[in-house]
Amino acid sequence: MRKSLIKRLTLACLTLLMGWSLSAQSQVTLSGTVVDDYDEPLMGVGVIQQGTSNGVATDLDGKYSITVPAGAVVEFSYIGFKPQTVVASQTATVNIKMLPDTELLEETVVVGYGVQKKSDVTGAISQVKQEDIMNRTITTPESALQGKTAGVQVFSSSARPGAAPSIQVRGISSNGSSNPLYVVDGRRTSSIAGIDPNDIESMEVLKDGASAAIYGAEAGNGVIMITTRRGAGDGKISYSYQLTSQSLNHMPKVMNSEQYMQYFIENGRYSLEDFYGNWDFKTNTDWLDYSYENSLMHHHNLSFSAGNEKGNLYVSATYLDNNGMFAGDADVYKRITTMVNGSWKFKPWLEVQTNNQVEYYQARSVSEGSDYGSAVLSALQLDPLTPPTYSPDNLPYFMQEYLANGRKLMQDENGDYYGISYFNPSENVNPRIMRDRGYSTSQGFNINGSTAVNFMPGSTSPSLPAWATASPHTTPTATPCATM
Repeated sequence: MRKSLIKRLTLACLTLLMGWSLSAQSQVTLSGTVVDDYDEPLMGVGVIQQGTSNGVATDLDGKYSITVPAGAVVEFSYIGFKPQTVVASQTATVNIKMLPDTELLEETVVVGYGVQKKSDVTGAISQVKQEDIMNRTITTPESALQGKTAGVQVFSSSARPGAAPSIQVRGISSNGSSNPLYVVDGRRTSSIAGIDPNDIESMEVLKDGASAAIYGAEAGNGVIMITTRRGAGDGKISYSYQLTSQSLNHMPKVMNSEQYMQYFIENGRYSLEDFYGNWDFKTNTDWLDYSYENSLMHHHNLSFSAGNEKGNLYVSATYLDNNGMFAGDADVYKRITTMVNGSWKFKPWLEVQTNNQVEYYQARSVSEGSDYGSAVLSALQLDPLTPPTYSPDNLPYFMQEYLANGRKLMQDENGDYYGISYFNPSENVNPRIMRDRGYSTSQGFNINGSTAVNFMPGSTSPSLPAWATASPHTTPTATPCATM
């Protein structure tokens, strides 16, 4: 009986020892380096055994080391890249190249020095993507934010062609300016008016005060970050043309001739005799309709895009011709913009990047926004009793006196004199007189950009044998074994 018990205990110990030996020998250690599609090391890549909490993250040089059971599936994951998996079948060096996931990138936003998931920062960051900008009749990047970003106020104080709206991200500031900080491709700038919306890949608005931790006091009014387009694909030429018809959506209601006469008679400024002597009781001029007309805007864009793992290039040229709604060719904005974005990797350790925008514009506009000499205000204030023009042989007596006293009166292209009001002798006269006697013109040439040379020491690693390197599309296939 005793011998039988000893035999059973001995057999049990041997079984436990064999099981421990098999378990110890079935563990596999994988190590290597994780890089992106430009062969740059990726820090913080998650390396985890699927179905468990056993995992590590790559270090500053993209290196990792993990021990898992033989046959386990190890997954490599990183925001903005497609996940890769390998089967742990032997102790080996497994290098992984992560490939960008364009669909996943759409769910991330730029937050300064990196990216985060959009779902994690919805309250603090608003994003406008390229598809939100396309097919909209906008000419400035600021207009792309209007109606697309919660908590961001976009004010258009002028309908003048080329006028950029103002933006308030965090309300009215107490430091003398409420303008946000603009960052284009990592470069701070005071204006984004020279960027054509067709060249924008995405726009992020940093609305919380934490953005000051990155950009300092300049970010006190919020930050608007713009990422311009980059080259991709085998080479593609694109052309787009946009024709826009512009018209006033709402005309303010003003008094007609009878209402105007009754109003001034009742307040005692003019008598009925004044109107008998200076009005034909027929004229009822609508100065708003006389001052504004429908107009057209032409927008052309031509671009070229190409890129691969060695480099990329994006080149575009845009021509904008916007004739404003004020009658005639007095408010016109023309702009030519070009963009050249490129990145070339000459060596594994040497990369050259360049981002450049060039803008040339010409603008002409009528006077606006002034109590004195405003063409827009004159169309609202001028009395409806005055006709737009008088023929030379039908001038009222006070205009004849002006000419007799040597004063010069303005005429239109037909030789008729522009109408001058007897009842409203103010600075705001006939809107077309305001248009022709004084207008502002401006033109400018702006160049913004940056060029950088990136040196990446240590990016060249010793060559590894073929069996020790796994591509992202293959897995080690050696069969695990145990020695007893």
